[in-house]
Amino acid sequence: MSEYEYMILLSTLKSEAAVHGEHVVTAISAYVLVVFFASNKLPTLFTSLLTLVYSCFMIVPVYSSYAAADQAIKVGIRYSTEYPEGFRYLKGDGNFTEAILVLYFVAWLLSICFAIYRFRSARLA
Repeated sequence: MSEYEYMILLSTLKSEAAVHGEHVVTAISAYVLVVFFASNKLPTLFTSLLTLVYSCFMIVPVYSSYAAADQAIKVGIRYSTEYPEGFRYLKGDGNFTEAILVLYFVAWLLSICFAIYRFRSARLA
């Protein structure tokens, strides 16, 4: 591949990872807003189904963001080995993708904990 093709591919993968990351943030925000505003108005079965659907849905954008970031890192490393005088995209072994997964997992876990707190406090009130 030429150096220009590497740059285009890296830019595309970076944009793809960012879009999927935005989907994750949007889904978490929407879930937290629904829980905050409607937790005392929704029946328990509906809130349980909502949480289940939310948790299953989160797998897709999280994995997509992880895969795009991982590919970008691999392409960047390959680019830096083929063109050592060119732009150094990333140094290291690529632990960045695992950090993304941990960050998304913590955000998901906090949103579930917030939902449990709101559902219980709404039921006790």
